[in-house]
Amino acid sequence: MIGPRSASQPPQSPHAAVRDPGPVLGNSPFGEILRRAVHATPRAIGGAFADPDGEMIDGFTTRNPHDWALITAHYGIVLSQLHAKEHRAAAGTPAAQPAETAGA
Repeated sequence: MIGPRSASQPPQSPHAAVRDPGPVLGNSPFGEILRRAVHATPRAIGGAFADPDGEMIDGFTTRNPHDWALITAHYGIVLSQLHAKEHRAAAGTPAAQPAETAGA
């Protein structure tokens, strides 16, 4: 809504005008498995299957699906960086090597 709102109208979220339905969660058998797992796990708020880049393939959440897709992507980035670091360490490739001082 553009312009002033009357006292009888409730305040709207800045995202209220967005008509995007958001990520489609639970649209595969995996989504149903995640839904059952979340409901069976105390204090769980969601679960997701994601590709190696963090792109969510399917998921279920009791919260906002946009937020859940964003969290899944962030965790995907963090996990891929940890995996790359672990791979370098296993190969013996130093991630960073301290400089040696002359005469030491």
